[in-house]
Amino acid sequence: MDVSLKHTIMMMACLERDIGFDGKVVSSQGVALPDASVTVRSTAGAFSTTVKTDSSGAFLLKVPSLGQYVLDVSKAGYQSRSTNRTLYNAGLSEPVISLSPITEPQGGISGHVLSDATGLGIAGAKVCAGSLCATTSTSGYYTLALRPGQHQLEASHPNFFSGLGSADVASSYVNLSFSLFPMGDLDSPGFPNKGFDPIPIEPL
Repeated sequence: MDVSLKHTIMMMACLERDIGFDGKVVSSQGVALPDASVTVRSTAGAFSTTVKTDSSGAFLLKVPSLGQYVLDVSKAGYQSRSTNRTLYNAGLSEPVISLSPITEPQGGISGHVLSDATGLGIAGAKVCAGSLCATTSTSGYYTLALRPGQHQLEASHPNFFSGLGSADVASSYVNLSFSLFPMGDLDSPGFPNKGFDPIPIEPL
């Protein structure tokens, strides 16, 4: 068959059928990603159009002719991705494009909760940063995984006065230990520095 005739037949077939991409955007776990932005552009730069994925992660992009195209896909909270696609035949290609979530560097705070009276670890103490809490081990050790930023912590135990502390978390763990005073130990040196002013009791 003459090359020009073959090309003409292909072009006529293209005019009768849609050309483009009827695809889907999913997470790396295979979950559909709605409201993702999908742009198709020709490698020559002569054509470009953008759509949003629907509630099922699906998108439909039609192009004017066969050839080489680039699909640029992006969504907030996910790593953007570009993929090269070549359309050889008329019809709709059905690509499934997966995006990986952006993993925020995570560190945390760890340390010990100790008795000021004995210097020993307090087992079963609770250390909280807001609604996130950890319970100390038998040696008084705790660890809390937290997002980067400044965090206020409180260490508490039924038999001890609570202690407060703060630390800045980056992408690794920082140490913050607490020294708690036993209940009834109001005369311990430095006790008022723990944020509690004992009320003096007048003798009878």
